[in-house]
Amino acid sequence: MSDIIQALIKRSSVFIIITGVLLLVIGASGKIVFNTFSFQFSSPTTQWVIIVTSLILLIVGIYQEIKSNSASQDTPSKNFGLFTLDTNPLVHTKVEDLIESAKTIDILGYNSKSVLQEFRSHLANAIIRGASVRLIFTDISQYPTKEIFERHAGHSAASLPSEWAKALGYINDIQKILKASPKVNGKLEIKSTTWIPSCNLILFNSADNKSGIVRIDFHALSFRQPLTLAGKLFLVISQKDNLKAFEYFAKGFDLLWEKETQEWNGIDSSINQVSEK
Repeated sequence: MSDIIQALIKRSSVFIIITGVLLLVIGASGKIVFNTFSFQFSSPTTQWVIIVTSLILLIVGIYQEIKSNSASQDTPSKNFGLFTLDTNPLVHTKVEDLIESAKTIDILGYNSKSVLQEFRSHLANAIIRGASVRLIFTDISQYPTKEIFERHAGHSAASLPSEWAKALGYINDIQKILKASPKVNGKLEIKSTTWIPSCNLILFNSADNKSGIVRIDFHALSFRQPLTLAGKLFLVISQKDNLKAFEYFAKGFDLLWEKETQEWNGIDSSINQVSEK
């Protein structure tokens, strides 16, 4: 009952409409009946006052409800299922700014080619500054991942590896920048997995561990859709606004990193030596 009352208080327009309907029923019937209690209005004037009042309340309540619904349609909703959809960080803050200020950056995807292509220099500079970057990509050379991608991903067997080759080339670019730097204060770690991730993910942990941001790009619902159609629906979750949702993805990445991945032998261990070169 208390939940209903709280909901009515939050939606004042609904409360006003319900009150108006009750008064209209009372005014039209000319009496109040509750259990064994009954009260009859003796004056028709009283009935009309109640009826007019109820109609005014109905008009006001309906107007407020229409206005509220119109405003919610004009303003992008911040609610998406159980998560808080907070697009402000990536609308008003560039991804490269998030990379440059992050303490740690976790990246998950089929091959993360687009992220690596666009932000490889920013990622390298963040690592030089002191950030730790972890990257997980799907290993398409192993069964059953290879068979699934070749059969359902919408790419030919000949062109599919080229997407991964490009991504690995961008990783190599990052390593070249790190090797050329006099000092590297952070770390680059890369692992592969035969698990096909349900989403692309890039998670930024802040230095204060309180204002992190995670962006989740959803894949197509079916592998029969080309991969180029995936990732157009995304969520941005801020640690401040929705800690539980943020931790859900952060812990999920950690679990995948620890239990479902293998070390990638293409990493140059010398780049992770925190020392003067």
